[in-house]
Amino acid sequence: MEQIRVIGFEIEACHGCSPGEKTNPQRFLLNVTVDIADREKQDDDLETTLSYLDVIEICRSVMNGPHRHLMETLAGEIADRIVALKYVAGVEIEIEKCNPPIPDFTGRVGVRIYREASV
Repeated sequence: MEQIRVIGFEIEACHGCSPGEKTNPQRFLLNVTVDIADREKQDDDLETTLSYLDVIEICRSVMNGPHRHLMETLAGEIADRIVALKYVAGVEIEIEKCNPPIPDFTGRVGVRIYREASV
């Protein structure tokens, strides 16, 4: 199976539950792996596969969209939009909050989800 991967996509956005997260942008890190459905023809034609540019634009659009309390919601919205694209068999979305506002904690927190395209 072929995959398209977007690795280490950093973006600042306002998502989270605490009051400051709703107004102060914070850094998120996204990793996306898209399983490509078997293609009838293996060639060097972008028209016969998925472009990673489409994946990046979907991620950017959701992350820059309306405020969400949960990273699970963001990951689900991204996944649902990607699995609706032509040539996609499934998608794994990983979102990490790079500096979460958690007292006495240095590290990242994140979510990972997987969605399969409906047949």
